[in-house]
Amino acid sequence: MEKTFEDLKTWVFSLDVQDVFDLSTNQGLSGKNKSIAYNIAKKLRSGDVPSYKQLKTLRGIYDSLRSESLAERDSHDGDLAAYVQTEAPDIDIKHLCLRMAWHDNRWNGTVCKKAAENDYCIGEYSLLSDRIRRRRDPEIESQPGCAGCKADTSELGQYQPPCFWSINAFGPEPLSFKHDNPVAADFPLIDEPLPPYSIISWPFKLSFVKGEEEKKKYGGNYYPKEIFENRIRLFQRNVRPAESVVFTYCNYSNPVSGEEMKYLLTG
Repeated sequence: MEKTFEDLKTWVFSLDVQDVFDLSTNQGLSGKNKSIAYNIAKKLRSGDVPSYKQLKTLRGIYDSLRSESLAERDSHDGDLAAYVQTEAPDIDIKHLCLRMAWHDNRWNGTVCKKAAENDYCIGEYSLLSDRIRRRRDPEIESQPGCAGCKADTSELGQYQPPCFWSINAFGPEPLSFKHDNPVAADFPLIDEPLPPYSIISWPFKLSFVKGEEEKKKYGGNYYPKEIFENRIRLFQRNVRPAESVVFTYCNYSNPVSGEEMKYLLTG
């Protein structure tokens, strides 16, 4: 049964964009098919939808590879994505810079010692400062038994410091928090364990469309899920455990270099 355009779009957005790029160097393909794979990968990376004709051709390439050589060259039972990944050459390693909100207790997994005096975490150049500004409660954080306490202690009740994304960067103990969706109040809370010496971060720019043309095309400021997830997979492909280097920093909202309008390297 011939696939519809919608079927093919759903299929192609389930692929790893880098895998499609890698097909363009497959020596078993004709020059024309390698060119088609390359052009489709470029469109997917930029968030564009390939034409129906392009998708039919790409699906034919995948089916042909699977039937001719995948069975004998791959041990993953027809998983072409896994096969292409094992054959792919080494890729450049990506290093990361992660922004933090200022903390007066060394980001050690505890509430600030003097929360009411910390104006930097809610400064314009902090990390999600508007959300921290709306959600933090200095009175709770400053009450006896809470100032400087573990950030997920029962002493805080249902309250959790809104800067928890970066609060445990240098903390030696695990923490536990609950995520909510700030634009969907009825969305179920998500339990999030935060291991020692860890930060919650996200490549925000990958989710935003580029310019007014894409905003009209996709009906808003964000890419649809199928495009966004491919962009994330491509980003994560270059981040390697034990090889990528992570730098943490504070933007201008910090008491050390803020007046000079300089970033502060924290780790």
